[in-house]
Amino acid sequence: MGKKIRLERDVYQEPGRVFSVTICASTPVFANKSLAGAVWSVTINGALAESAELMAACLMPDHLHLLMGVKKENLIDLIGRWKRFTQRIAKGAGGRVTLWQKSFYDHALRRDEQISIVAQYIYENPVRKGLIEEGKTYPYRWHAWL
Repeated sequence: MGKKIRLERDVYQEPGRVFSVTICASTPVFANKSLAGAVWSVTINGALAESAELMAACLMPDHLHLLMGVKKENLIDLIGRWKRFTQRIAKGAGGRVTLWQKSFYDHALRRDEQISIVAQYIYENPVRKGLIEEGKTYPYRWHAWL
């Protein structure tokens, strides 16, 4: 039997539980600004933001970071539904590429972890990866406390 990468299913719908989520793209598809903009818009303004308490997000060329808590549904189901929706957006824009890898990585924050520190870490990802310089703008990052 392989290594289990998921917590028990009920943990993913605990009220007040905060998760750091990384969803990897199949390739650096979000170097395409049109596609990145469309996916970013539905991430920040769409059903994901309505179904979850979004605290931070950053779309990189080959992955997406989210800091969030679920409101109504299981995190696994919510991410799966969102991935299918964004794949349809890409297909509707004429893209034939598969956006996302099969699964995603998650970390349930422990009670002693500082949510604002994790949010800042996510927000600063483009700086650490050399996409922008410190203090510069990046269109695909958001932090609830900034």
